[in-house]
Amino acid sequence: MVFKRFQIRPLVVLLIFEIFIISFFENRSFAGMVASQLSENVREKDIAVLKRFLDTRMVEEKLLEWGYGKEEIMSKLNNLSDEELHYFASRVDSLQTGGDAVGAVLSFILALLLIALLVILILELTGHDVVIKTKSRK
Repeated sequence: MVFKRFQIRPLVVLLIFEIFIISFFENRSFAGMVASQLSENVREKDIAVLKRFLDTRMVEEKLLEWGYGKEEIMSKLNNLSDEELHYFASRVDSLQTGGDAVGAVLSFILALLLIALLVILILELTGHDVVIKTKSRK
């Protein structure tokens, strides 16, 4: 049988390790009760969250680069409806101001590794020999 030549245990250990690594990159969801009416207290909290976000150095620099002054931004913020304020304030925490290239690169490398392992597994199961040769140094 083909399985006598091919060791399954290292493959299983590797797949378990990959699943363990990938589990660090999942997004977490939380459930909770949602109020039917937004109170004035919620509006104040949402404005405070947005002000704290807008006061960060990177955001201030970008807004100034685009030609928006602090007074103009605050007037636009005060003109937003309760629902719009809550919408933006609830999504501020999920923003990644610097980006997250590390997670994307690791996911890509793990995906390539998984594809390579699947190709090797399929070749072994179909009776082909997989041999990796290296050049010897003289």
